[in-house]
Amino acid sequence: MNNENDKIRSVDFLSDLEIDHDASNLNDLEEKISIQEEQLLSEIVDLQNGMESHPSLMHDILEAVKKGASDYLDSMTDTGDTFNEMKDPSEVSKLDGVEIDKKNKPATIEENKGWQTRTMREAKSNPFDKNTSNHTTGMSSEGAKKFERYKEAYSQRTKSITAVSAEGNTIKTSDSGQNYESLSGLRGYRVGPVVPMPSVEEMKVKYKAASDEGIACSPSGFIRKENFAAFDKKLMEEFGFKTRSEAEKWRKDNHLTIHEGPDGMFLVPTDVHDAVAHQGYCSKLAAVLKGEEGAEEALKSFKSEEAKQYIKHEIKDRGTRAVKGIALSAVKDVLKHTIIIVCKETYAEFQKEDVQSFINHIKSILRRCWESVKQKIKNILSNIWSNIKGSLISEFLTALNDFLFGTFKKIFKLVRQMWGSIKNAFKVICSKGFSWEDKIFEATKILSAGVVGIMGFSLNELIEKGLSSIGIPFSSFIAECLSGLFAGIMSALVLMIFDRAKKNYNTPSPYVQLALANSKLLYLESAKIDIASIKTFIQMKDTVNLFGQYLEYACAAQKEHDQIEESERMIYDDIDNKMTSIDDIQQKTKMKLSNLKLMIKK
Repeated sequence: MNNENDKIRSVDFLSDLEIDHDASNLNDLEEKISIQEEQLLSEIVDLQNGMESHPSLMHDILEAVKKGASDYLDSMTDTGDTFNEMKDPSEVSKLDGVEIDKKNKPATIEENKGWQTRTMREAKSNPFDKNTSNHTTGMSSEGAKKFERYKEAYSQRTKSITAVSAEGNTIKTSDSGQNYESLSGLRGYRVGPVVPMPSVEEMKVKYKAASDEGIACSPSGFIRKENFAAFDKKLMEEFGFKTRSEAEKWRKDNHLTIHEGPDGMFLVPTDVHDAVAHQGYCSKLAAVLKGEEGAEEALKSFKSEEAKQYIKHEIKDRGTRAVKGIALSAVKDVLKHTIIIVCKETYAEFQKEDVQSFINHIKSILRRCWESVKQKIKNILSNIWSNIKGSLISEFLTALNDFLFGTFKKIFKLVRQMWGSIKNAFKVICSKGFSWEDKIFEATKILSAGVVGIMGFSLNELIEKGLSSIGIPFSSFIAECLSGLFAGIMSALVLMIFDRAKKNYNTPSPYVQLALANSKLLYLESAKIDIASIKTFIQMKDTVNLFGQYLEYACAAQKEHDQIEESERMIYDDIDNKMTSIDDIQQKTKMKLSNLKLMIKK
């Protein structure tokens, strides 16, 4: 019994976890968590309300598509080929329908069979008339590719001939103004390389040597012979012809004429060259070779005056185009705004629940549209400088393409469409307030958008061929519009993706913030459950400890009870022993009394 009591008393009730907080500390911690939970719930409500106004990915995509389409429409009247002719001066555009043809046609009737003329408008886009095979026979593969680039440059270059000798019109070459105007206009129709003219001194030495050798040739014939030989040699080098005769045959087969000017020699379509009468550099140089008095001074004066007149011609032409570009831009803005506002007002009007006649609905739409268009016109007039800037930038890019780059008009169109993004990117790149990471990001964004845009423009020819193959009219116009629109939209989408990625990287989207807030709320709820579990465990521990104390008290009481019982038992045993002794004494006493009685009787 004692051993069992010792075992019970030696039991220690220990918890599996060491708890640093008592119940009061846990209550404080639970209160703090409850406060955080309330704040978090308020934040979640704000995020949910903000999500309704925060643009989703689909919203951003639609906005990017709208912006790309809008930017394309903005650029169409500036750098697009579609409306390029509308900006031409009236002196240029009135000649678009004039039929032109080369003067020296084939001699035989058979060769003349099926001969076709073409208009000046057609000559603006293609250096080859309708009677050529447009071949590159004799060129190397690299030379053929190079010539294709020259053809592309020809089609993109601004043309500005203001007079032709056709359909009853005559250019008076004796009139210096008309003559210089013809020479200036021909420069826009060049195709292929520009070959420098031999110097006057060089030509004089060569002509004198030929005369001393007895070679009979007029100065004009000699000049053309020398110049044409030098030009055909350059064609050999440029396009990979094996001989000069191959180069000569190629330009003649394709009806291309060498035009000789003070700044060099270049090829122009023969029908254009023949339609634009002029007296040029060769006639002045021939007078020098003839030894005419004052011819050299006249040649120098001609070169200087021709350059001045060409600059005046370009300033006048491009100034007119810029002014027309401003007007076209304003008209385009009004038309675009009118279409948008008519659609919006029509939709809003017929969404109304009030019952009106159809005529009243139309009157209401027209009235609101007119007020909106009037306000738009006022805004355009008050912000006319923006249209002027756009037109000037457009004409500047066109001039750069005409004089320097040749085939970059589509790239310039892309630049025009992405101008706002490019300008902001350069601000970041050139600013000292941004890190190199931001600068590299902006540069990469613009380059990526540019690459995608160029890929979009490359679809032009593919779309045009597809539309032409099924007989759709105006396939070139439609193809240009579709490819330009696709390029603009894709570029805008790329810019949107980059900007959205950067924004989400720097500031998580509300959806991400909401998910994080909900996760944090779950953690707080879990913490509260853990605290409740700990508090329950503490209560259980207290209960167990109380039970342990009770057992200890019970064991002590049991021991005391056992001791009392043992004492009682000993007392009882002692009493029993004493009673037994008393019985023995009584027995002995009885026996002695009996013996005593017997003795007395005796």
